[in-house]
Amino acid sequence: MANCATRIMCFFFLFLGFVVLSSADNCFIDWSSENPGDWRTRALCYPPQDLVIKCGTTISSVSKVDLSDYSDCPVNPNPQTTTTKPVEDSQVVFSDLPVGAPSYFIPAGIDQYWCSQGMKARVDVLSPDTAL
Repeated sequence: MANCATRIMCFFFLFLGFVVLSSADNCFIDWSSENPGDWRTRALCYPPQDLVIKCGTTISSVSKVDLSDYSDCPVNPNPQTTTTKPVEDSQVVFSDLPVGAPSYFIPAGIDQYWCSQGMKARVDVLSPDTAL
């Protein structure tokens, strides 16, 4: 019985360590080089991750939803808020994004959007032809 309890405790601490280490990583996505033909890309960030969008990306929409609104369907946020905003001071907090703003091209040197605490985010991008 003690051996079984030891195994369970060992597994628990290994799992906990994995969760802590994996949650510390950021969601890095570079649409200019990864999957250049796929211009509808989604990214899910879990706190405390930061979603980093590389330069040269035109954002068509950002959907945000509170964790309490998610259950089994993380790829289909409901309710969905379509938002975009220029990056100011190198970052934008998703909860501060206005509704119905036009798409925005991220210039060189400004490349970060951040997931606010307790939020998951989905980002769609425009193709270069649509953005012109």
